[in-house]
Amino acid sequence: MLSKLRSMQRVAALYAVMVEARAYDLEVATMRLRATEMEIERRESFLAEAFNDGRLALKVENTLDWRVAEVTTLVAHRDIAALAERRLVEFDQFDIANAEYIQGKQRSEQLKRIVDEMRLQAVTAEARFEQARSDDRFLGRKHWLSLQRH
Repeated sequence: MLSKLRSMQRVAALYAVMVEARAYDLEVATMRLRATEMEIERRESFLAEAFNDGRLALKVENTLDWRVAEVTTLVAHRDIAALAERRLVEFDQFDIANAEYIQGKQRSEQLKRIVDEMRLQAVTAEARFEQARSDDRFLGRKHWLSLQRH
């Protein structure tokens, strides 16, 4: 029983390490996703600024600045679209990392409960064994005393 308990404790320790690795993977996926979202926000801000520059250029009839703003707007739209695609990929990676972390955490908790149950069973079995030895000694002494009286 004790060898099984030790084996299960080792397996539980390995699962705990695995959960830590999955937590790290989840943290990295979260940071990548957040960085992409921040870059999209930055590019959208840049796009709005270029759009406003273009409107202002049209008001003052500056066609050169308007064309620069128009090209800048097109480039910003293209960049945002590429970043949106990247965000989808990173969101999928985040979902996978999150699912793996949750699954590993659940398995680790299950193993911990199993180890705790095995530990309780081992302690209970040891206590029963000690009680049986004590009862045997008591009954043996009682029998010996009864034989001494007769």
